[in-house]
Amino acid sequence: MKTKAHLFTLLSLLGALVFSPSASAHGIWFAQRAGELAMIYGDGGKDDPIVAKFDRIRPLTGYDAAGQPVPSQLIKTDHLLLVDRTANPAVVAGVLDNGYYTQDSDGKWLAKSRSEVANARKSGRYIKLAIHQIRDLSAPLHALPSHPLQILPVQPPLPQQKGDTITLRVLFNGKPLAGAKVTPDFANDPDGLTVSTDRHGKVRLKVANHGLNVIYVKHETPAVGEDADLIQYAASFSFLLMPKAD
Repeated sequence: MKTKAHLFTLLSLLGALVFSPSASAHGIWFAQRAGELAMIYGDGGKDDPIVAKFDRIRPLTGYDAAGQPVPSQLIKTDHLLLVDRTANPAVVAGVLDNGYYTQDSDGKWLAKSRSEVANARKSGRYIKLAIHQIRDLSAPLHALPSHPLQILPVQPPLPQQKGDTITLRVLFNGKPLAGAKVTPDFANDPDGLTVSTDRHGKVRLKVANHGLNVIYVKHETPAVGEDADLIQYAASFSFLLMPKAD
């Protein structure tokens, strides 16, 4: 009986691994590429091609230090999506609707909705969201209306160095999301320990890097009115601490 119980546990774990499509693990964030700010699509230190997803990305939004909208857009190159910073935004934000992924009866994940796959096991729609703070703000950043799930800094100034504490709030549909598991360093340690938000949707983290910091959270809801079982939202908040001057 003990052997059977162990076997059942092992099979359950393996099944959970097979049950998760790569679309679930991935997120989007913003990072420097050759002196420009680019939108990145990936999982931890592995960033994947994003240009082919350009038509799935909603218009980029930008905000000045007071939180007022400023013109912003993505510029498509042959292998990168760069942020046009002509209007000097303090914050940029983007949304990628990564579409439907469905697991067929053989366990293979397909980029299709549930009704398009015979005898589907599980299906989801995967939406990626990202907010990037470029410099200090003059007031706390307000909730962004086009982002169902979002991570926002509570204080306007960015931390100064690695190890400083940053307080963030996680909102879903404009309301605090309690118990959300926040990953402090998604770009370098996506499978590391998470920190849960309190009943006010707030979480306190130590800044992981004197460099790029990507903080990440996921949230799933039933797919009401969708050709899928669930909708998964994956949101990031990123910022760059510049190297100290010599």
